[in-house]
Amino acid sequence: MINKIKIFLVDDHNLFREGLKFLLSNNDLISEIYEAENGKNLLKNVLTVKPDIILMDIEMPVMNGIEATTEVLKLYPETKVIALSSIFTK
Repeated sequence: MINKIKIFLVDDHNLFREGLKFLLSNNDLISEIYEAENGKNLLKNVLTVKPDIILMDIEMPVMNGIEATTEVLKLYPETKVIALSSIFTK
């Protein structure tokens, strides 16, 4: 039997989260997908969710992805965190 994974999407852009959630929801290896709009909201829920993988935006209001990753890894060092970022140039 294949163990399914829980994923937590953390990004301040709702449209990006919804699009990523839509793409990931079609994968049979994923059991649950959770969302948060900033690091602080992630930390409120990470203890109950205990995700296997966190897709973390780096630049967010309230608490950025670097700070949130540091705190999550103190609680659950086995959690895998993948940093997401976009660079806009003018």
